[in-house]
Amino acid sequence: MKVVILYHPESEQARSVLIFQHDFEKLASKPAELISLETPKGDEQAKLYGVTQYPAIIVCSDSGELLKLWEGEDLPQISEVISYTM
Repeated sequence: MKVVILYHPESEQARSVLIFQHDFEKLASKPAELISLETPKGDEQAKLYGVTQYPAIIVCSDSGELLKLWEGEDLPQISEVISYTM
């Protein structure tokens, strides 16, 4: 399973996204990839998964199949994200 966080690095939510990533990686012992929406990769990921609000947290299988998507300023509980990565 893979966790990807799409965000705008210069936004008001950037700090909360960085804290979320840090805490997730510490608790889950798994990486959470941060991808800026200002990059071609970020734009591609947003289109691929139909993301319309940011930040967005995506959990997908190793083959890229979407398992769960959270969008918007209200980030999910870390335990909820972890439950989709097991």
